[in-house]
Amino acid sequence: LEKAFRIAPAVRRHARVMVPQPDSFHTGTGYAVIQLPFDDSYKSYEEYRKHRVACLQAYALVTLQKARHLQRVIAIGFEPPMHNRGKGGSQDLVFLEPGEWTSDLEKLADDTIEKTGIFSKSMTKTSFSDEEYSPGYFTS
Repeated sequence: LEKAFRIAPAVRRHARVMVPQPDSFHTGTGYAVIQLPFDDSYKSYEEYRKHRVACLQAYALVTLQKARHLQRVIAIGFEPPMHNRGKGGSQDLVFLEPGEWTSDLEKLADDTIEKTGIFSKSMTKTSFSDEEYSPGYFTS
């Protein structure tokens, strides 16, 4: 996330999605962390927060579609410190655990990908090992 803080002024949205491998000890939960600056394109701070929550919901849904071995996704959104208007900023959290994956969810996820470009070819995929974290770091 340190890189996200450094590049925040240059980008509109920065996201990190962490999905454990299907054979991992921590296989049930994926995470999405999204940094979205507040700027003059929003009519109000309330509109900005609604947009950020919609982004979190979209990332959670598409992550679940792309990684079907997950049971849930926790998505956390915040504004970068240099964009928080000197007021401390805010954070939002979305927890998505759909249970059964239905055709309606599949269609919603496909529509979300088409509309937002989430998981487009511009995303960079990086692997990491469970050994990078202590066993108690993630809980299932």
